[in-house]
Amino acid sequence: MSVKYTFWLISLMATVVFVFFTVKHLSTVNASYKPDSSQLTDLKSVETYLDGHWERTKTEKKQYYVPTGIYISSIQWVNPHSIFISGYVWQKYDHAYKGKVSQGFTLPEVVELKKNEIYRFSDNTKETIGWQFEGKIIQRFDYANYPFDHKTIKIRIWHEDFDDRAINIPDFKGYDSTRPEDTFGIDKDIALAGYDILESFFAYQNSRYDANFGYESSPAQQQVPELYFNVVLKRHAIEALIIYVLPLLLVFVLCFFSILSNTFDEKKRDAYNFHYLEILTECAALFFVVLLAHIHMREVFSGVDIIYLEYIYVLSYLAILYVTLNSFLVVHAELSNYAIYRLIRYEDNLLPKVLFLPLFSGITLAIALVFF
Repeated sequence: MSVKYTFWLISLMATVVFVFFTVKHLSTVNASYKPDSSQLTDLKSVETYLDGHWERTKTEKKQYYVPTGIYISSIQWVNPHSIFISGYVWQKYDHAYKGKVSQGFTLPEVVELKKNEIYRFSDNTKETIGWQFEGKIIQRFDYANYPFDHKTIKIRIWHEDFDDRAINIPDFKGYDSTRPEDTFGIDKDIALAGYDILESFFAYQNSRYDANFGYESSPAQQQVPELYFNVVLKRHAIEALIIYVLPLLLVFVLCFFSILSNTFDEKKRDAYNFHYLEILTECAALFFVVLLAHIHMREVFSGVDIIYLEYIYVLSYLAILYVTLNSFLVVHAELSNYAIYRLIRYEDNLLPKVLFLPLFSGITLAIALVFF
């Protein structure tokens, strides 16, 4: 077995191993999701949470609980940190609450909220009121793991009474099933481009504000349980990979074939039409292609911190630089006294060629392991 054959065999085997574990790790990450442990699934879980809350915060237990339900009929992305939603909210008021609490709700995170009452009816024990609403939610989503990320749309539902005399509780009777990993309260035909809906659930979060909003003794400055309706989304990673990663793979392939043409053999140079300036021009063209794609991606995710996928762009820049430097060393024989040049000349530039694939596939695996 020749030396070249041995080196190439090791190079290809290492590359296959790195690529295999990268794909396996990212597939596991993309498929992994654990239901939120704080979600409310039935009335008993609500009572347990609230009883523990009053005891833990040593605040006065509220006497007025208002069953509240929500149904989302549409979701549309406006930009990376805002979405437009529309749907319905209903509340059930015990007749004993009449004159003691007001009727109504608000969605504090929804900008330009529009709502109108569409029905109201009563039975022997309660009055049910339903509203249609629409508006835009401003929420800071985490895109660090893009395109292997999950998104949770959080809709905070306040009761209209600002002094918190009434507490919203989920109206579990309004849904077929509210078990963990169930999807309820959302239209099954929603066309949410690029995402699948994993589940929806109710949960409480405690909020304490550092302002009294004009009330001299405001409950808003205490820890108040606020009802949230959450919708968990899973991104279609394959779409992002085709749009952003596939062109980068082609860049790596072109870089690899370019470095294969770097040779010290004059006959091969003539056959390959090897000229340093031509390779430099090709590398510059590849650089601008990657740069423009990178800029386009940043425009799509404007206002977002550095994401996982951007490190693949950085690797593309390094691959282009790798080919450029190797071509420079191949054509500059005056550097022959340096040890690095002697390594380059070994078996006609063999080491840089066989290192290219395992080097960059190994770095890709390392980035995936660090991120996830």
